[in-house]
Amino acid sequence: MNQPPAFEVDVTRNGTAAALRVRGELDLATVGRLAQARDEALAHKPPELLIDLRAVQFVDSSGLKFLLETHWLAQREGWTLQLLKPAESVMKVFTVSGADRHLPFVDRIEA
Repeated sequence: MNQPPAFEVDVTRNGTAAALRVRGELDLATVGRLAQARDEALAHKPPELLIDLRAVQFVDSSGLKFLLETHWLAQREGWTLQLLKPAESVMKVFTVSGADRHLPFVDRIEA
């Protein structure tokens, strides 16, 4: 029996920017932990937040909703959000839903 990949999220700060590195499945069971990590990262009011999705293996609608809400929050509060693209198989969720046209995906970390 295959176990689903463990969900992990690491919060780092580099100067004034903050980053979240996400691994595993982003779904209803894990999105709360990601929201807590986002709030922790934003507690110091960084001007930029990077969410690294390269090691995410699955995203469901709750994960999609979380990322759209985080983008809206960035626009409302005036900080910059960047999303490092997940694998192509995961990126299909964003493409099929049309969210890829609204979310700030990048292929690599912008300087």
